[in-house]
Amino acid sequence: MNMDSPAFQKNLHSKVKQLQPYVPGRSITEIQNQYQIQDVIKLASNENPLGCSPKVIEDIHKIQKFDISIYPSTIHHPLFLKLTDFLGIAPENLLITNGSDAVFSLLIQAYTLAFQKKILTHEYAFMGYEIQAASFGIETLKAPIDPKTWLPDIDELIRLSKNDVALIFIANPNNPTGQKIQWWDIYALLNNIPAETLLIIDEAYFEYDESPHPQMHHLLSTYPNLIITRTFSKAYGLAALRIGYTMAHPVVIDTLKRIQLPFTINQVALNAANIALNDQAFIEKTVKLNREGMQDLIEKLSSLALITRSSFGNFITIEYHKDIKEMVIFLESQGVIIRSLHAFGLARVARITIGTQAQNQRLIKTIQQFFSKDKKNE
Repeated sequence: MNMDSPAFQKNLHSKVKQLQPYVPGRSITEIQNQYQIQDVIKLASNENPLGCSPKVIEDIHKIQKFDISIYPSTIHHPLFLKLTDFLGIAPENLLITNGSDAVFSLLIQAYTLAFQKKILTHEYAFMGYEIQAASFGIETLKAPIDPKTWLPDIDELIRLSKNDVALIFIANPNNPTGQKIQWWDIYALLNNIPAETLLIIDEAYFEYDESPHPQMHHLLSTYPNLIITRTFSKAYGLAALRIGYTMAHPVVIDTLKRIQLPFTINQVALNAANIALNDQAFIEKTVKLNREGMQDLIEKLSSLALITRSSFGNFITIEYHKDIKEMVIFLESQGVIIRSLHAFGLARVARITIGTQAQNQRLIKTIQQFFSKDKKNE
């Protein structure tokens, strides 16, 4: 027997065999160990540079032993009703999950497997949709995007939706491009896709989007095939605790509850989200820091030999005139982590999370050092 491929591996679906493990942004510890440096900043994974609300830390210190030893009850936790009041929705429209992306697998499991339906997204979309679909052996269709605006072709999304598609995934704003589909285009999708096709709007960066737009979740009663997902990982700074939520028609919520594993949201995450939701002053501080930091980075990086793009999230993208890998490696060697977009076929592009003022200044200084070094080597 080939030890590299045991007999039981023959049971794998061909799409699972073709999958590559998701590679997250490099961690601070990884860079510290590789380059033997201690002072490292991470601007690669769109985390909150302020951390989380100080009130969350205070509450975590109050955790008792039975908060850990007893299984949590999500629907009876104070967070559940507090969240419905905060959102202005009925309890039957809400599902709390272990991170917002946990619901994507539940939706694929519930709505595609029985009849081997497809999912639909667009080029340069969040990788998680396609990875999770492939893990179930489900095909992903992709609509093209405009190479200048990085926005998807809405007409093509509508056309493809009629090709045996059960689920459409749209991150809005999108990661990694940072661009946003306008609300009228979302209306166009809802009014023209098949009634049996669910439209999932992934609003992971919702709190950062300060542009005028209607609240999509208020359309749930009008469009039963609309689903909205959000997370506490980004603006609320609870990425390590993994907690998010889904707003949908009661029939969808009931379906997802049937297949959601019990006790997947831990007590610490529930408590933290409950406290974090109360501290909207922290969110306002976060959004202000992001707005000012983005303006500053765009202005200063645009003066260098880089094409910069702002976003509706908490990051920007930069484009170099050649492969950006060399720049990314140099920054890492200096203790600054950003994210190359090679995995998306964008070899000249990197994504940069907006940091604190000090972090942003260090980033700019390090990029300037790279250009000085690069010029000497020419």
